[in-house]
Amino acid sequence: MDVLAGIFLAALLQDLSYTSKTAFVSRGHRGLAVAADACAMLTSSIYLILAASVTMRSGLSLATVEAFAAIAIGGACGTVCGMFAVDWLELRFALGRRADKHGRLLARSGAVTMITR
Repeated sequence: MDVLAGIFLAALLQDLSYTSKTAFVSRGHRGLAVAADACAMLTSSIYLILAASVTMRSGLSLATVEAFAAIAIGGACGTVCGMFAVDWLELRFALGRRADKHGRLLARSGAVTMITR
């Protein structure tokens, strides 16, 4: 059961990372896209190793079917979660940019210097 949970979690993280990477690339966040891609490559290796170990130990059996079902379900959940995660991160970045822009506008207008004097 622990192996199936590991397979599910790795598949979820892998699809979450790939979905995030795609969204980050399309929105111009290259640094975040590279980090998401590195995470996706690592987690895909983990779940492939775990799935292969289940298959090698049990051959074509119920355990193998369960392992591949865990991959499919984890992948679907990761894709959906990735879309929500990217939207959340975009909202956080947008709020940060607005606050920075507001601070620069205040500094240009002299409001900040008047307050500090």
